[in-house]
Amino acid sequence: MSPDAETRDHSLLPVEWTSPWQRLRRDLARDLPAVLAATTLRLRELWRRNRDGDLSVPGFWPSPLVSLFWPLLLVLLLTLPVALLLIWPRSLPAPDLADQRDAPITLERQLEEVMDPPQPPLSPLPPVVPLAPEPQPESGVQAADLPSPGVDPLLDLIQQDSSSHWVNRLHPVPEQGLIELFPSPDFNDLSLEARQQQADAWLAQLQEVGYERLELHDEEGRLLGRSAQVGSGMILWIAPQ
Repeated sequence: MSPDAETRDHSLLPVEWTSPWQRLRRDLARDLPAVLAATTLRLRELWRRNRDGDLSVPGFWPSPLVSLFWPLLLVLLLTLPVALLLIWPRSLPAPDLADQRDAPITLERQLEEVMDPPQPPLSPLPPVVPLAPEPQPESGVQAADLPSPGVDPLLDLIQQDSSSHWVNRLHPVPEQGLIELFPSPDFNDLSLEARQQQADAWLAQLQEVGYERLELHDEEGRLLGRSAQVGSGMILWIAPQ
């Protein structure tokens, strides 16, 4: 009896055991060339049938383009996974800022905060409100006849004494610190000394409220007197200028 027969008789298995991986490696090395050759022949046959228009295509596909249906479908199936892989990372949600703040601060992050501290957010500028245009005086109306916001308090100030009937109207020019006073005809009937005293009193009253200059005009707009540019008091003219 041969040694192999003796070994098989003492074994509990019905046949000799061989590792499946060894059989696969041995069979693959033996059968792989035949499989590749058969696959190549099959692909050549499909290519020829597709070129001749023997492969079935959907009814909506035009007849002159029958040979292009299956190649285009194959290219589409191959490019679709690649396109999905390129688009998928862009569609992922951005990481939550709260999760980033809750994460432990590393040494690199601490160095970045020290070297480049965060800038405080800029406060938004207040909205620009356009200024309303100033109303233009109507034609034929002189500027001296228009009411001014500061006229009534000035009239009340001047009319506190007995000279109230000597003031006809006022025209303040705040940007020049000037008051144009139009006295009544009764004021012109006073003597020159009395007019001088009353004009000085008017100037003193107006200087108390912030006006430095005073001019007296008649109803025709002619200058009757003005405050002195050098010194103090009023300068009156005998004849209107």
